[in-house]
Amino acid sequence: MSRYRQTFTEAMQQVALTEKEVSKLKNGVKVLGNALPNRALAQKMADKANKEMGKDADVYQSPFNNRFYVRIKEAADHEISMARGELEAISDKALNITGSL
Repeated sequence: MSRYRQTFTEAMQQVALTEKEVSKLKNGVKVLGNALPNRALAQKMADKANKEMGKDADVYQSPFNNRFYVRIKEAADHEISMARGELEAISDKALNITGSL
């Protein structure tokens, strides 16, 4: 029988962060995993997410239950550019309508 270099629980802790799913809170904030008991533990998990997953993450305290979460930051630039495009299309249609009147 061969010897293992680490225990099963240690291996599961290393893999656990990548297997957790991203979920949304009531206010639409995307968080990684479940609520954490304190800010220090949440900061460690956020650092781990930054290193391993390559996602920009920080600590978020929910206003609903005062628990700490690891928030996944998304690039808002894409959403802003989409909104600008929609506004430009609406304004063009409005100009066409007013021009025809």
